[in-house]
Order: sequence, then structure tokens, then C-alpha cells
Amino acid sequence: MNYKILKSYLNRNFVRKDKVFDDKRTIPTAYSNCYSRRAKLTANSLQLKANSGFSLVETLVAISILMIAIGGPLLIAERSLATARYSKDQITAFYLAQEAIEYIKNTRDKNVISGQQGGNVDWLSGITTNGGKCQNDSVCGIDPNAEPNKQTITCGSQNDNCRLLFNQVSNIYGHRFGSNSNPDSGWAITPFQRQVTVVEVVDDIEAKISVTVKWNPRPLVNKTFTLTESIFNWR
Repeated sequence: MNYKILKSYLNRNFVRKDKVFDDKRTIPTAYSNCYSRRAKLTANSLQLKANSGFSLVETLVAISILMIAIGGPLLIAERSLATARYSKDQITAFYLAQEAIEYIKNTRDKNVISGQQGGNVDWLSGITTNGGKCQNDSVCGIDPNAEPNKQTITCGSQNDNCRLLFNQVSNIYGHRFGSNSNPDSGWAITPFQRQVTVVEVVDDIEAKISVTVKWNPRPLVNKTFTLTESIFNWR
């Protein structure tokens, strides 16, 4: 220990002005305790080492953990939104298929009632016979809100295989294609196609209806929903 430095330090900080400490070998107990207490207060821990900090590997690991922590919830949210969109489209497809079946059943009922009242009307008139476009098991489209002679159509390139259009004013779906296969004014193209087939299983007694709704929720993804029902001539 350098006693000259220690003597100067003690005289400057702990010794009264009227008494100077000169002994190079002996340190009074009081001064020794004071020196020990102040030595303990030295903040060596605040001195930074030259090689302190994060390494490149530690930084990459921290970034990876952060990306996983952020990306996980975002992935869950994206899948939840995709599921919600698919559920919405599936519900829409179900109601579109049910609408076509209800139209055919309603037309059947009108024909049967007309026959009971003495009219000579086929029970599937307007669907498979007498101007109906669903004859001979061919694929047809149904637009219940169109004009009477346009409520059934033949699916083909002229209507993009019975592509459904949506009217944003009346909020209804239909097959309102004008000239050059373009939608009529006020009608917008939708991702849905509705194709109907009617097969008379037993002549003048039973027919089977099959309605297939197709849609494309996103590119290269095709969804299909099919609803079938049998109807009877209850006359």
C-alpha cells in the first residue's frame, strides 16, 4: 500500500486541521474504520467493460422471439377473418340454393291448383315444359324476380354459366344479362353461379331438384354447395 497517498487522503478527508497524521506505519482505528467504510462505497460496478454489449447471435435471437410474439396473434386474426368470410359465403350459397327450390315448389303448387280448377296444365309447366328451360335434365338458371317468360334461362357462355348478379338498390340476386353478355344497368357481377337441374323420376308423380351453387372466395380457390329435394304432384 502506498502510505504517502493514504496519508494525504486521510489528512484531506478525515483529520482535524489542528492535528495532522504523520505516521507511515500505523493507522488509528477510527481512521481505519472510516477508510474502510468509504472504500466500500466505491462504485466499481459502474465502470463498463470494453467488451460489454449484445453479440450478433443474441440480437438475432431477440429479434426472432419478437417476430414470433407478434406474428402469432396476427396469424390467428387473419385465419379468423378468413373463416368468417367463408361462413358468410356459405350461408349466402345456402339461401340462394333454397330460393331456387322454393321457386320450383311454388310454381308446382300454382300448376296443381290450376289443374284442380279445371285447367289443363302440366304440374311442371314453366319449369320443364311450356317454355321452361330445365327440360331434358339440362342445366338451367332460375331468376324468381324476373319477368314471367325470363324466370328460367339456359346456362351458357352468354350468362357465364348462370352467373348471379346483385342489384345494390333492391338487394336481390338475379340473371340480368343484357346484350353482349353484359350485366344490365344497376346489376353487379358476384362470385356466385347457381345451376339447377330438374329430373322427373316418375312421370307426372315425382321430380328431383338439384341446385348447385359455386363461388370463388379468392383466386384458385373454388367452393361448391349442392342442395337436393324431391317434389311430388299432389293433385
